[in-house]
Amino acid sequence: MGDTERPMGSTAEEFHQFTKRSFLIVIVLFLSNLITAVSTLVTAATLFRDSTNDWREAEHVKLQALLAGQTLNKFKEKLGTPAFRSPVRGGPYSSNIFQPRKDYWVEAISDESGATLTYTVTSCNRSFRAIFSFRTSGERRSVTLNETPMFSVLPRRSSGWIKALPLRSGGVPGFVYQITPSHAGSDYRAHAWGLSGACPWFSAARGVNLPAEWDAWRHSHKEVEPYICSFEKLDNEGRELMRNSLANTYTESSPNGCLTKVPGLSCEPELYPDDLGVDVVLVH
Repeated sequence: MGDTERPMGSTAEEFHQFTKRSFLIVIVLFLSNLITAVSTLVTAATLFRDSTNDWREAEHVKLQALLAGQTLNKFKEKLGTPAFRSPVRGGPYSSNIFQPRKDYWVEAISDESGATLTYTVTSCNRSFRAIFSFRTSGERRSVTLNETPMFSVLPRRSSGWIKALPLRSGGVPGFVYQITPSHAGSDYRAHAWGLSGACPWFSAARGVNLPAEWDAWRHSHKEVEPYICSFEKLDNEGRELMRNSLANTYTESSPNGCLTKVPGLSCEPELYPDDLGVDVVLVH
């Protein structure tokens, strides 16, 4: 057998070895590319999450820096130009509605001098959870939008009221909220929090139709005046609804101000005889 002759089957064996090595190379390359792709996706998702959290956190900080009583220019400095501006009935006041992001609205009612008399934040986005801290009846309380049940906010020693407006035409929810009066123990501000008709009503429990159940409760609680019930007279059904109702709106008055009339206390001017904050008709 000459030097150029090869053993029988050597060509087939070399081909087998070549394809085996090629297959391993393909697998290694595939796994390498897969790992790279997954790593890229994880990095992108992390960056997106962080950037999302960053802007939300920045918005939360911005909102926490605002107070009713500050000038309207202060609100414009933080939130930009109002998207809507309209007169408020009952006096020389203006409603200024801002929407710096699609996740929330801010309403500030201002007087002729440019001072703000109220400050309201409403969010329909369950992932937008701005926190508002305040003092009432000598206790420090807080509301986290779209997370805090109404029931858990009212201080133990506080006298407060529940106000529930009826459903509107077309089945649009009205408004349910708690309100505390302004006095020394609340830094002389009135506070309110609740469910705005501008948003869906989110429940802490599954299967609860909050608009329908609050409307039914409203019909059976008119002992003081239409739609208003003192917290002390709230029955178990109402308290359970409050435990399920995640507040999507927070409102405060300027010092020595008020928001709406409650039994036994005057309110001049009454800036929120009905809904708090943004008007569902205006913003939709």
